[in-house]
Amino acid sequence: MTAHGAYTDRELVALLKGGDEAAFTEVYERYWKTLYAIAYNRLRNNQTAEDVVHDVLVSLWKHRDTAEIENLSGYLARATKYMVFHVMKRSRKFSTEEHEMEQAEQIRDREDLEDRLHYKRLLEMISEEVEKLPEKCRLVFKYSREDQLTNKAIAEKMDISQSTVENQMNKALKTLRGKVKNSHLILF
Repeated sequence: MTAHGAYTDRELVALLKGGDEAAFTEVYERYWKTLYAIAYNRLRNNQTAEDVVHDVLVSLWKHRDTAEIENLSGYLARATKYMVFHVMKRSRKFSTEEHEMEQAEQIRDREDLEDRLHYKRLLEMISEEVEKLPEKCRLVFKYSREDQLTNKAIAEKMDISQSTVENQMNKALKTLRGKVKNSHLILF
């Protein structure tokens, strides 16, 4: 096991962004067999499959500081599939069915990205709106959602009744629902 063998994929990605060559070596050792299997399964050619894996890993290194990688194994598998499709298209072995599969996967990827962006914007908007709530309402909401305290625990911590906690929570949720509903056209 290499020195970087104990790192998680997230840690390796962070090290990669910093230009750590040993992290890149660990990614290579950890994933090359899987990536090769993905490529070979489609191409049925050892050299071409190796070339695809090489190109994917070189691309990872070249774009390490700009690539948005949430899930390293998924990112590498998807990049390998795209590279395989590109190789197949270039060699004119690209069938209609495979072309449709590639287009469907690209659409799904684009929709996934859009969903993640909408979700991120929604979370940012909700965070901003939570900060605008009246103090007591905001504290009840944060204790409930962020600290995951029960209504009873919140009531004790804030020295208020449980019914006040429930009222403040309902007020916060009603306000936030209204803001999300009103911003629907902006987000989508």
